[in-house]
Amino acid sequence: HSERAVSIRHDEPSRFSGTVLMINARRYQDLPFADRGRGDTVDCWGLVQRVYRDEFGIELPGYDDSYLTTTDREEISAMIRQEQHHWAAVPLQAAHTGDVVLMRIEGRLTHVGIVLDAPHFLHALKGAGVVVESWESLIWRRRVVGAYRLKERAGAGSNAA
Repeated sequence: HSERAVSIRHDEPSRFSGTVLMINARRYQDLPFADRGRGDTVDCWGLVQRVYRDEFGIELPGYDDSYLTTTDREEISAMIRQEQHHWAAVPLQAAHTGDVVLMRIEGRLTHVGIVLDAPHFLHALKGAGVVVESWESLIWRRRVVGAYRLKERAGAGSNAA
């Protein structure tokens, strides 16, 4: 496992403005993959949800009742499109620690990871578990749709999703 701890200061206004964000990827790399995993096992969204809770104190919805397995690409893609309004698109070159990377698998929006330090992201894959990769790699560069940042929601407090 590669070890990555990242510290980035955000310059643009956001819920994290003026704070130093760090994600210690090693903390998550031993988590096994499981479809609809939320907790000690994770799928790609389960990992994002856990990192947001553990690192930022933000509870994101689970969505684990929206699909049976990560191969249910139609259901996952529909759910992502339905929930995308909670997230602001960010150019990849402006992505920061904690932003979510959205990817296409088999032509559908079905996979997410969390930015460590551009272009590196942490994500969970069936058969591999939690790994750190680059969106500039051959396998991911054509699949990455973009980066997204959680929008501030007035009166939502830490339940900003």
